[in-house]
Formats: sequence, structure tokens, C-alpha cells
Amino acid sequence: MKKLAAILVLLLVSCICVNNARAEKISTFLDGKKYADGLFVYNLEDKDYVSLAEIRDLLNIPVSWDAVTQRVVFKTKRGKISLLVNNPRLIVNEEIRYLTYPPRLLNGGIIIPMQFLTDLLPEVLDYRINWDIPKRRLEITTKDKVIIGEEEDYTGVELSSHQLEKQDRDKTGRYLRKKRKTSTSGTYRIDLVVLDPGHGGRDPGAIGRKGLKEKDVVLDVANRVARKLKKKGIRVILTRSKDKFIPLDERTAIANRNRADLFLSIHANAAFSRRASGLETFYVSEAVDDHARAVAAIENSVLELERKRSRKKLDDTLHAILWDLAYTEFRVESIEWGEILMRELTKSVRGENRGVKPGPFYVLKGAQMPSLLVEIGFISNVVEENRLRKTSHREKIAGALADSILRYKKVYEKKAGFTR
Repeated sequence: MKKLAAILVLLLVSCICVNNARAEKISTFLDGKKYADGLFVYNLEDKDYVSLAEIRDLLNIPVSWDAVTQRVVFKTKRGKISLLVNNPRLIVNEEIRYLTYPPRLLNGGIIIPMQFLTDLLPEVLDYRINWDIPKRRLEITTKDKVIIGEEEDYTGVELSSHQLEKQDRDKTGRYLRKKRKTSTSGTYRIDLVVLDPGHGGRDPGAIGRKGLKEKDVVLDVANRVARKLKKKGIRVILTRSKDKFIPLDERTAIANRNRADLFLSIHANAAFSRRASGLETFYVSEAVDDHARAVAAIENSVLELERKRSRKKLDDTLHAILWDLAYTEFRVESIEWGEILMRELTKSVRGENRGVKPGPFYVLKGAQMPSLLVEIGFISNVVEENRLRKTSHREKIAGALADSILRYKKVYEKKAGFTR
């Protein structure tokens, strides 16, 4: 019964919807003929959406939906599109693409942005779909590749992966096609990293036997990493730049909203044994040993400080299902980066290499990019606490972390994208 209740809670949370959307029925034409029933367009925050269910029925597209992962998959003979609710990143025929604004939940159903309908869906349908904003008129052509009342060729805009478009429609109101970095093109670049100094504010993290606080150490290290990366031309965003409490899910949300290429959460370890020492890195997955579970439990304990209405306690089984289903997409890349990180870290800093391990870390679970949690030493060990207190030691750690990102960037950009 407890497991069933937990699942129901998750489904309820996933169906929280936006209620301030304005709906209007629009003129809809299919191959030049007016569609009698028409379609509803939902205007939310001055952005136009359409109902996934209505589009599925109108175009007879096979669509699947997973309520746990909130993943939607369109599959046709020409290809497949996979997207997540509330996330602008999606995969079109094995290429990572981006929407200007994400799919949403509305009154228990899914609404998708008109940009998806006009720019991306035609790639797996071979249709032409035109949305005339001033006339509030949708025209869909399934034959002869003719766009009714519009020229087929028009100028698009080419933007870097992290620019948000200020002008994403042309003078006629049509959405402009945008070239995005993709997972299979040779042009994919790692140019934005989100660094997450763990804990902060009312959450001090682990505290050493001589009083050193984890939150202070990791913030200093993160700032040092940021400075080194910026000198190399990498854009960096810190989830916190001062002693401030940030909820765990907001940390990865920052990375997702900014379409980061890598996410690194920096922590200092703690254990009951005073002799425990060394360096280790984790990627998100179900833990395979007791130590990983213990470390995850410590880092996840901050959930108790967050508002009850924002987080629901789910049992370990449900968490394992959720993580294994939803966040395997970048696991291979995370492990590869983690191995580079540990080589750089143990080369520069004294300490046992405890390896790259799976762990159920809440702070990583929402990241839609390769992501790691690194433990830069045991603050519960007096010897390592003393090292972490030294500026020179923190500088070495920061240098190793920055070098791991730069080395992974070099390796990654030689490839034709993610190793799927």
C-alpha cells in the first residue's frame, strides 16, 4: 500500500498544471480543406501551444507517454522525436535539438509549443505546417510539399547553443528555423558549464572535527574552477556565488534552463570512521554498494530542510525506477568524464582514488546533460580537513577539476557527438 500511495503521489505531482492559459479555436486547414472541428490554441505567457492529443488525432501520429518520466515519444516511418515535459531539450532522430520554450502540462493534458509543430514535427512526417499568427490560421500540407500561401524558402537565424532568441519570428509572424548544436554533428561544442557548490546557507553540509564547514570549502573551490575555465573561454554559471541555501532540484533546474553542456556538483565527504579518506566521483544511478548509499543519504539529507510542499518522500524502490528510466540518457558520457576527472584529481592531489561510482544523488537526477558529483576529500578525516583548509590545496583541486573539463571537452569535440 505504501508503494502504491507513493506512486499515486508522484503521478499527482506530475499532473500539476498551469491554469492561466487562454484558449481559442483557430481555423485549421488540412491539404487545403478546412478541418471542421478546428483546433484549440492555448496562449500561455504570450506563447502559443496546441494540445498533443488533438494533434495526434488530427495527423494520426503514433505517440507514447510515460507518466513516471514525463517523456513523450513520436514515432513514424521517417524517424522518432523524444521530449520531456517542462524541458526545452529534445532528441530528433538521434540529434539533440532545442525549443525556445518547453512542452507543458495543462489541466491533466500535455500542450506542445507551436514552434515544435512548425519546425520539428515535419522532420519525421515530411509534411509542411504553417502557423499564420496574425490570421490565427494553421495550414497543414501532407501532399506535394507545398506551403499554402507562403514561400518555401526563407532566411533562418543561426545562434550558439545558449543564446535565447529575442527575435524568433519573421515579419509575417512565422517561426524562423534555427540551427542548433546537435549530438551527431561535428559542430557540437562544450561551451557552458554549471558548477554547483554543495549545501550553503542554513545547510552547512559536513563539518570537520576542527570546525571546517563543507559549504565554505566547496564554494571557494567552485569559484577557483570558474576563474580557470573562464580564462579558457568556457562560460560558467554557479548555482550559488555566496553562502545561500539553494534547493536540490533548483540546482539542476538552473543547468537545464541555461542549456548547460556539463553539470558538476562539488562536495566534501564525511564518514563515521575517522580513517576514511580519499577522492571519489559519482554519476546518477541506483547505488551498488553500501558506501555509495551512505554518501547519497548524507548529500540527500538536505531535502529535510526544503519545503514539504515542494518535495514528497518516495520509497527507495520508486526512486530507483524513476532514475533508471529517466536519466540513463547521459550516463555513458558522465562515466567517461568521471574517469578523466579522477585521473586529473589523483594526479594533482594526494589521496586514494576511490573510483567513479553510481549513486542515487537527488541533485543529479534532473540534469539533462552529462553530470557528476565529486567528493574532494573527507572533511571528517583530520588530516584531510587540514589539507582542505589550505588555499594551496584548494587551488590544486580546482586546477584538476578545470583540467578534467577541458580534457573532456577536447576528447568530446573530436567525436561526432554523444556516444549513443
